[in-house]
Amino acid sequence: MEGVDHGLDSTIALPGETGVVTSAELPAGKRLGRDLSYKFYSITERACDLLDRSDVLDKGVWRDTYTQVKKSEDIERYEEVTRL
Repeated sequence: MEGVDHGLDSTIALPGETGVVTSAELPAGKRLGRDLSYKFYSITERACDLLDRSDVLDKGVWRDTYTQVKKSEDIERYEEVTRL
């Protein structure tokens, strides 16, 4: 489809315009390689406040769903690793 942009930039544009997503880009001279990411996205304080008010990130909300997720033995082993 000519003229249609399916890239991440077009997907992020609307949330970026609403102030819930921001981006940062490594300058051309600081990029590590052609195939490595150089543009990164994060949510803003405004988005964090919205998520906090709606309890979207409350562990209790997701605990039941998370326990039903089937995990490979590798993932279970990685989850059990002691972290510093």
